[in-house]
Amino acid sequence: MTAHTHPVAPQKHHTSSAGASHNRSAGTTRDRSPAAGSSATLIELPDPAGVPFTDPVEVDAYLSQLEAVRQRQLDTLPSTSHLDQVAATYRATVERILHEVRAARDRVAAGRYGICTRCDTEIPLPRLELRPWAAMCARCAAH
Repeated sequence: MTAHTHPVAPQKHHTSSAGASHNRSAGTTRDRSPAAGSSATLIELPDPAGVPFTDPVEVDAYLSQLEAVRQRQLDTLPSTSHLDQVAATYRATVERILHEVRAARDRVAAGRYGICTRCDTEIPLPRLELRPWAAMCARCAAH
């Protein structure tokens, strides 16, 4: 199983392809932005490839793994009172994603996973494959 990696340090986490490189042969993503710095420790994220996002048991198992990794990542970051602006933004991003992953697990338990929380339509599978914790369809998320 290939894994994605993200820095575990009080540096900025990349949210776009800018500054990141993707090693296609290894199937890993590493943050190469200057904000990550050479001291950033990389962690492996569970690989969503092969997860059947239509099977609630499999989705919950994947989200559970992702939640544990993101919690471990957050636990390694210093408290926000000791951070500069970039580090504080990075920590806030990890906290937001962790919250969204937990909310997605709640939707799985309630039988609402894959249903847009705004318009009640089905979230397309490609969006769930890209962002398994998505709460809204792309149209609603854009508003």
